[in-house]
Amino acid sequence: MYLDEIQEQPFVQHDVNASLSTIWQTLKRLGIGSKKLSKMAAEQSEEAQRNFILTIGAEPPEYLVMADKAAVNILTTY
Repeated sequence: MYLDEIQEQPFVQHDVNASLSTIWQTLKRLGIGSKKLSKMAAEQSEEAQRNFILTIGAEPPEYLVMADKAAVNILTTY
């Protein structure tokens, strides 16, 4: 749910117009952060995971390359 959607409710139900900053500060004071308000990530979709497993499962293991983000600091590397 987005802040502007939350902003509509007091206006519709009680004819009270609250600014987005007031809503944000109130949610913050209540301990509700933006992560709790965000939509579920696409990676968490069970259907997308199932499709990925079926697609990747058809490939021979020797065709797969796994990569991860890595960094090297040449000042601290021996």
